Amino acid sequence: MYLGWWLAVLVCGLLHRSWLTEAWRNNHTCHSCAEARDQFAKIRLEQIKREILEKLGLDGPPQVRPSEGFPSIPQVAKYLRSQVRRDIHSSFLADEPAYGTVEQKTEQTIIIAERAPVRYNQNWLVGHFRFSNEIMSKSLRRAFLYVFLRKPSNFHFESRISTVQVIVREVLKDGKYGADVAERKRHIDLGREAYVQIPLRIDDLQRWWDGEGPKNEFLGLYVEALYRGENLAVHPQQDPINLMYMELTSIDEWTRRKRSSTEMCTREMNEPSCCLYSLVVDFEAAGWDFVIAPKLYDAHMCSGECRLHHPDRSPHSKITSSTSKNTVSGCCHPSEYDPITLVYMTEEKEVKIKEVPGMIARRCACA
Repeated sequence: MYLGWWLAVLVCGLLHRSWLTEAWRNNHTCHSCAEARDQFAKIRLEQIKREILEKLGLDGPPQVRPSEGFPSIPQVAKYLRSQVRRDIHSSFLADEPAYGTVEQKTEQTIIIAERAPVRYNQNWLVGHFRFSNEIMSKSLRRAFLYVFLRKPSNFHFESRISTVQVIVREVLKDGKYGADVAERKRHIDLGREAYVQIPLRIDDLQRWWDGEGPKNEFLGLYVEALYRGENLAVHPQQDPINLMYMELTSIDEWTRRKRSSTEMCTREMNEPSCCLYSLVVDFEAAGWDFVIAPKLYDAHMCSGECRLHHPDRSPHSKITSSTSKNTVSGCCHPSEYDPITLVYMTEEKEVKIKEVPGMIARRCACA
């Protein structure tokens, strides 16, 4: 966040003190301020995109395109529906906690099961999971396996609600079964297809990752959900849309500030003083196909002149009492930020739901 602040100050110094100050001197209604502000907005958009990649730990935009069947995953479909109901200027955020509150934040990673690699028997029913080095280095809080259950080929309507025993087994690279890693009873409606959630032990994932036990022989998972001898569990070899997947929740801790209510300025106001403006970041227009949601959001930007009477002037501003009240002093920059939640796909085809701090300007100040 500090790097972004200093970049903003540098850009502000180069642009605002030249373009906006000159515009104000030439025309006190500041008609030409809007053109200068548009130029600043273009530079700020590029800066925001660089900051997002940096905070996501990416060297560049992943060259991936989520598959058409991806939104069938319940968590992401629910998230996407919730964003459709919101205006982009709400910035896709919930209420913020009090200033200075340290929260233990979590990051969700969705790993979609694939067919076994081509060097293995393609007739094996197995959900193969590729774990990235990043996720294997995380501290996990919980893990769930989601399995799609299809309707049985034959069932009696009078016994539509039935108890199904769901068993999750390791599949080893030689095609044999390893340990049973989960076993749960689930009451399901046999007349409809749906996902079931099965908790996984963190110790099992660590065992697959850390080289203990059969980790080097681990290929994937086989799920059995029997109803009258018929397995209702769907594996990647059987359905390319309703895919088996894991949802891993890892821990990330950072501090965030309380959101402040600040009046927004518009281009039509021709306001020369430091003020908060709308700045829409459009991921689709930028060609960032790896971002699943939101497709665009309002990052806001601070723009305008800093004069001695500016009410939100930062205490770090160095101002002498002998300076004229119309003298430009300091630089207009964001003083408070909010996070944004991104759903995106990595090069490893992992889907992440992550809250990225410091990506929405909420208040401006002069310094």
